[in-house]
Amino acid sequence: MRAKGIVRFITLLLSFDVLLAFSVSTSQQLKPPFFRTVTSWLDEETIAWRLLKDKVFPRGIDTSNPILEVTSTSTLYYLHILKSPASMNDCLSPTCTRDMTNYVQYLNTCSDTTEQSSADSATTRPTKISIIHLHEDVWYSKTDIVQSRLRTRLGGGGNNNRFSRIYARKTKAKRIDAGTAIPFLQKHHLWSATKARYYYGLFLPSKGTDGKE
Repeated sequence: MRAKGIVRFITLLLSFDVLLAFSVSTSQQLKPPFFRTVTSWLDEETIAWRLLKDKVFPRGIDTSNPILEVTSTSTLYYLHILKSPASMNDCLSPTCTRDMTNYVQYLNTCSDTTEQSSADSATTRPTKISIIHLHEDVWYSKTDIVQSRLRTRLGGGGNNNRFSRIYARKTKAKRIDAGTAIPFLQKHHLWSATKARYYYGLFLPSKGTDGKE
């Protein structure tokens, strides 16, 4: 009887593992590949992009994940598409994104040096490079925040793209309670909210003439 119970328990565990693996694979099949999701969104936002095929990074940096190139007015953006790993083989080096970011900073430093040495020439100012690492899990868990930040950096949205720049010097810092701060952070910040003893917010004075905020 005891042996039969052990066999039945093992059978149940194996059945659960198969069911779990099936549910995970099914959920992955329901979603399009992350690369296609990002490029489709860029097309909807009328943001021009192209797949980076030029050799930009040195051999020691893993570039197996696709990189999209988006050019704005003064900055060349690299969108590093990082799908969530489904196996150990999909995992990147822990320093991959850091090494990429550091190398882009190095390229910008070289660009500044070139600009200074050719200040008297008629050449145009070299384009700055900025790299954005797009993680699949963050995209799906914080979609609105990620897309809003990308619109701010890359443009897009057509006539619906209306952003106003607010300078901190025009605001006033006021202490707020946790009930006000935490929902705001959860809605607008990628890293959500955290517990703290004190919370402060920046407030714009109202446009009225009564002096109230």
